[in-house]
Amino acid sequence: MNDLRLLTANLIDEIRMWRNELGQINERAVYLTDDSKNILLEILNDNKFIFTSKLVNFISFGEKNDPFILAPLKKPEGSSNK
Repeated sequence: MNDLRLLTANLIDEIRMWRNELGQINERAVYLTDDSKNILLEILNDNKFIFTSKLVNFISFGEKNDPFILAPLKKPEGSSNK
């Protein structure tokens, strides 16, 4: 039991040091690509190649931007669970 307490205390110290290191990182730099584009906005366009691939022969994609490709998973409105 004493070993478990010691490991827990060490883990808490490591987490505290890790958080302090994260605080020193420039938060804005974390979200930029190498060419200074916002990576969060780039993610929205990462899958656009799928909409022009051969998959369109098998899957009905949404007409609007669908970065998580959820449209094929949705049930049509008014459909039942039969």
